[in-house]
Formats: sequence, C-alpha cells, structure tokens
Amino acid sequence: MLPKTRNRPLWKRSWRALWILALAWLALTWLVVLLLRFVAPPTSAFMLGHRIAGLGSHERGAATKYVFVPLAQMSADFPISLVAAEDQKFPTHHKISCHALL
Repeated sequence: MLPKTRNRPLWKRSWRALWILALAWLALTWLVVLLLRFVAPPTSAFMLGHRIAGLGSHERGAATKYVFVPLAQMSADFPISLVAAEDQKFPTHHKISCHALL
C-alpha cells in the first residue's frame, strides 16, 4: 500500500512544506536570539563592514578590538541614545514615524 502523502494533492503537500519551513525558520531565529541572550556576540555587522573595507587598504588584517560591557554597567541614558541615533524625531511622534514609512 502507498503512503498517504502520495494520495494528497501537490498543493496540499506544498502548503505543508511551506508551513514546516516557516516554523523551522522561526525556531532557528528564536534559538539564535536565545543563545545571544547568554553569550556575547563574537562580532557585529559594523565590525564585519570595517574589516571588509580594510581589505583594499593598508589596514589589511587589522582586527577591530572591543570589550563587552554588560548593560548594568552602561549609562541609564544609553538605551534612549540608541533610539535617538536611529530616529532623530522619536520624541516628537507617537512611536511610529509615518514619514519614515513612505
């Protein structure tokens, strides 16, 4: 006797495969976030960009050095400064910038 999956239409099998892929992607992203909750990240996009930019210059092989600092040791103003660096109009709108969406 043939397995049940062969009797299902192709669109149902495809739909199920898409759901499995979506759930696997979601689980993988959650695992990475959970891991980074307890482990300091070894690099960042800024560091990688700096290293790539240095490939064509005299800074070849220059490593970016950094020291991981726990959030408890940072200034209380640090979180709002991060938001302000990304959205300079943050204090004047209702937390969603409609102009930035356009």
